[in-house]
Amino acid sequence: MACGRSTVTPCGTNDSRSVLVEVDNTTDITVRSLVLMTMNPLIVGEGADAKNLDYSQLKVRDIKRVENGKLFSQYQEAKKMLFLNKWDINPPVWPGVENIGRSRENVVTTKLLEELNAQFMTRDLCSELNEHYLFHGTTGDVIESLTFNGFDVSKSSRDNMFGPGIYLTEKSVKADQYADSKNNRKQKGDELKMVLCRVLLGNAYALDGLKSTARCDCTIDWPGVWLPMEEISEFYLVPLKDSKFLVPKTIHFIQNGRKRAWDFITEHSDVSILLFNVTRNVFIFVKQFRPAVYLYNAEIERVDQDGNEVINTQKFPASLGVTIELCSGIVDRNEGLIQIAQAEVHEECGYHVPVEILHKITAFRNGSGASAALVTLFYAEVTDEMRVGKGGGLPEEGELIEVIELSVEETRRLILDETVNREPVMLLALQWFFHEIFPAKKDS
Repeated sequence: MACGRSTVTPCGTNDSRSVLVEVDNTTDITVRSLVLMTMNPLIVGEGADAKNLDYSQLKVRDIKRVENGKLFSQYQEAKKMLFLNKWDINPPVWPGVENIGRSRENVVTTKLLEELNAQFMTRDLCSELNEHYLFHGTTGDVIESLTFNGFDVSKSSRDNMFGPGIYLTEKSVKADQYADSKNNRKQKGDELKMVLCRVLLGNAYALDGLKSTARCDCTIDWPGVWLPMEEISEFYLVPLKDSKFLVPKTIHFIQNGRKRAWDFITEHSDVSILLFNVTRNVFIFVKQFRPAVYLYNAEIERVDQDGNEVINTQKFPASLGVTIELCSGIVDRNEGLIQIAQAEVHEECGYHVPVEILHKITAFRNGSGASAALVTLFYAEVTDEMRVGKGGGLPEEGELIEVIELSVEETRRLILDETVNREPVMLLALQWFFHEIFPAKKDS
């Protein structure tokens, strides 16, 4: 919607594209009321981010609904994952916003919607997951990207009060501060924009300190959203002294009467699993930060006083080391390969997969010049009903994994997309799928 200063857009969707649609009269009146009732002229201009603001009212010029099927599907999946995650907690009770920190009341927008008897906006909100409508203000060019692609925390500034994140507010007067640059404010009467978002706060808690003391650990890994895995600093190299995963050795042998030597490393064999969700026809992959990939995509900037090679993580973002991979795990325990594969699917992706539906594709030696570790590749078709947890790996083992879903067409394009870090075993598995499995699915 457009105001005498800003535009508010309620976010919802049932389309596969991103479009702006007209709202009915009831929605129009309700959203206008939310904006005007949370606009307090007495605090306009207060605070560092309200610099150069001087006005007494907002005028709502237009309201549009954002319809984006893909984003709404991701939102619904995140809501489902929150429910699953909630029941991992004992007892499964998350306090409402009114009961955390120094808060003494519920979110203002939620209270006002109840007073306005706007059941058409509140009936699907889940109070157990702290679901609310909140305002977000940002500049017009970002708004356009946001409505098509959703929020992207990786583009958020580290200089924000609590560091990178998605900042939302219960009051339009606060969101309006960010609808234009504080150092280059628009003229009074100019049209600006903000969005009214449906938000899952989940297991919320209060932060009283500034970014120097704040560290928010996410309850859940959201699809398509920045993760702490991209918070990388102090990246440097030192010689390998001892490792439980890699052991360097030199092989000596005679070939054709000639003495030879070959350096290699011993490492664990592993299992990899290609997962296809037949409920929604999507592939299940994982994203991880791989230091070795990051190293080869970045550059050594200097050698410090201890002789360590150092990479400037401000210059080279951690995203350079993030890969899209199959669910995988090393063979480091005395169990059958299929049982290890089953456990990895549960730990990393949150699915309980019966061993009967894990089908071996092939096994091969990987990195024949350096290690020749054995990789065993499996395939499984899963359903939404098999999702029993959030996945994400085992934090106690230092794993930090994001579960992602890609459509068949997105995955087909991924095979040759050199802008994305992919692993060879995934490319092999996908070529097998599109040659052996997909033709029958396409014809069925």
